[in-house]
Amino acid sequence: MKTFNLKSYSWIFLSFLLVCFTSCKSKVDSLASQTEITALKNVVDSKNYEIVSDVAYPRATSAMMNIQNSGLFGMGNTANRISLIGNSNFLKVNGDSISSQLPYFGERQMAASYDPDDIGINLKGVLEDYSAEWNERKQMYLVNFKARSNREFFDVYINFYPNMTCRMTITGNTRFPIGYSGNLQKIDISEE
Repeated sequence: MKTFNLKSYSWIFLSFLLVCFTSCKSKVDSLASQTEITALKNVVDSKNYEIVSDVAYPRATSAMMNIQNSGLFGMGNTANRISLIGNSNFLKVNGDSISSQLPYFGERQMAASYDPDDIGINLKGVLEDYSAEWNERKQMYLVNFKARSNREFFDVYINFYPNMTCRMTITGNTRFPIGYSGNLQKIDISEE
């Protein structure tokens, strides 16, 4: 019968610890360059920016699944991902004011009017409770505010990334939430 001594186990254990500690890092390397981060901070801090969305992410409810199963969505679209390429849309923040024309896909929770301007998310007016916070660990800006359309109040949450892209979630008081992803650009004040 062969016996193992304590010395061989201690070498195996020390080798294992060495591998574990050398593979761990205490600091996460930044994927974004400092110039990208500075450019993003300048745009968001100026409160003069526009978001043009490429994709909408409605909530995949049973009604949306029924629409998908009936074949009414375009090629490549699903109940929880709809391409907006080729559709005009925007969300503009200019100082303390907001304007937007975003398509809405999803369910409303209350009766809606037959006003064609009330179909999408058309915000116009003054921002309320605007806050912008840089998250160093996740390397992104977190912006949230409240806004309103003619008949509805909305909570808007936006995550801005250093490559000038963003993810946005909009929750209305009469509709299910919807998400958007798109690109951020600074508004040239001389254009206004």
